[in-house]
Amino acid sequence: MASPPAGRPSSSSKSCTTRKSKEPENGVEGRRNRRMMASIQSALLNGAPKPKNNNRKVLRKPSKDDLAFEDIANALERIKMADTDMSVSLADVRPYLLKNVDSFTDEEMDNLCEVFCESAALQTNSYYIVGLCGDLIGNTTFQDKMSENLRKMVTDFLSDNPERKEEQEVKNTSAFKALPEFLGQLAMNRWPRPYHRALEDSNMILFAVVNTVLGWINFIEEMANSDNDEIDPGKLNLLVKCAEGLYTFCQTGQRSIWLNFPDIFDGVYSSTKALLTSNIGLKRSFKSALLNLHLSLNKWSMSNVPKCTTVATQTISPFS
Repeated sequence: MASPPAGRPSSSSKSCTTRKSKEPENGVEGRRNRRMMASIQSALLNGAPKPKNNNRKVLRKPSKDDLAFEDIANALERIKMADTDMSVSLADVRPYLLKNVDSFTDEEMDNLCEVFCESAALQTNSYYIVGLCGDLIGNTTFQDKMSENLRKMVTDFLSDNPERKEEQEVKNTSAFKALPEFLGQLAMNRWPRPYHRALEDSNMILFAVVNTVLGWINFIEEMANSDNDEIDPGKLNLLVKCAEGLYTFCQTGQRSIWLNFPDIFDGVYSSTKALLTSNIGLKRSFKSALLNLHLSLNKWSMSNVPKCTTVATQTISPFS
């Protein structure tokens, strides 16, 4: 094999020579960059040495509140405490309920659903309660008891039950003020399959909510289409309650009502139109709220329309 000409190094020796010559350059350049970064850091710190982080991360020891509940009474007590104290943690309630829901007695399940409804009606933990309902919907006993308690609260909402009203006034809130909104959140919740239909054999909670709202619509249409100019004060009060519940329910669901509940959407359109054109003497604020609702229905059927949220504090309800 012929050797390379004299005075011309081979390619292998050239690459080795180049590699060796770059190594010290990289080392010198690296040290120069480190010194430059140290100078910049020292200038930013005004010559002071770099502070050391002596704050070691201390793992929080679990408190008694973080441990598992002894029974369902402790879990319910935690939910009640969270209604008035926002600092109370509910992180352990969901795992406990998911683990033990199938072992609850009928009485315990009834107490659980009663606490759920009252907590949501106070509007403090309504979103949390709706989430728990979605988690426990697979239990038929829970469906039965929850729908039963919802019907009781709807009856009290419409009739202004004196005993329940006094109980709510002690808690410094109006009786079942947030119940229609709670019903709207339950209706618009993304229920897991096969519990996403408003049928008795699918979801008794959703079935109770939809039938309640349809009942309000039917009563409003019946009163609006009646020939009597004078209405009994009791029926007039019930009419106002139904309209108030329907208005709040629709403001909670808005476009989702048109997408998921066409029967309710059509009923709201026809009932509000009938009531606005009737001879029933209604307050101006009452008519204004219903007119805004009626006009909003056309927007809900349009695409790319943002959901409108109304925030009000200490304002008088148009239905009061």
